[in-house]
Amino acid sequence: MPIAFSDGNGRAFMGHQQCPCWHRFGPAIRDHFLLHFIIKGKGKLQTEDGEFALEQGEGFFIIPGEVTTYTADPDDPWEYLWVGVGATKENEAVLRRHGLESGVHCFVYRDKDELIPYLKRLTVETTLYNYEQAQGAFYLLMSTVDEEPVERMDKGHRYLQMSYDYMENAYSDSLTVESLAEHLNVSRSYLYRIFKSGLGISPQRAILNFRLEKAALLVEKGGISLTEIALSCGFCDLSHFSKAYKERYRSRPKAEQGKSRE
Repeated sequence: MPIAFSDGNGRAFMGHQQCPCWHRFGPAIRDHFLLHFIIKGKGKLQTEDGEFALEQGEGFFIIPGEVTTYTADPDDPWEYLWVGVGATKENEAVLRRHGLESGVHCFVYRDKDELIPYLKRLTVETTLYNYEQAQGAFYLLMSTVDEEPVERMDKGHRYLQMSYDYMENAYSDSLTVESLAEHLNVSRSYLYRIFKSGLGISPQRAILNFRLEKAALLVEKGGISLTEIALSCGFCDLSHFSKAYKERYRSRPKAEQGKSRE
């Protein structure tokens, strides 16, 4: 059961959820910071940046004004703790210190001693406590968030190079975020953090940009229809390709765009 408190100046929310198969929440927009810590099972988070598969030991972060939907796995539905706090400068600073900023949706946490079980018992068994205790639970949970060590960031740069090598060979066919993560043998959430940290974009956006760059080369070369270009670069939907291409290259002079048959 969710529990919510207010001290007149801010708000703090906390709860525990054991989801049934296919349990879905959203699309929804929040006016506060909201974090979920997955303590069992699996599920998916959908945002404007794409879809993220998450599991035990991972979590996801939602910012005010963001449209999100999350769904429990049909075979192994997730169980999670969630904590929401007001969008204050103090809470924003805490999140930023742990690498959670606008656009960063996924994180890994460490279950220190009995902290997660303690907070689980607190949300399940306690029916009366105050705002300060709820806000304190936010700080306790944030203390478990895994701040990526330097050596993993170095490894992340190597993963980026491996990612683009794979894109070069697969962009015209079966390239997806899922296949890229599987090729690198990493989780989607870790892959997302690699790209956001190294390039400032999601893996899905990186794949789209890569395909559009390949398409631009074919457009400049000329002599091939837009449909053939789209299919050659892994786009199954011509309208989606045309829209994405125009958005990326609309400012380019026509003389630089080459000639292509419609």
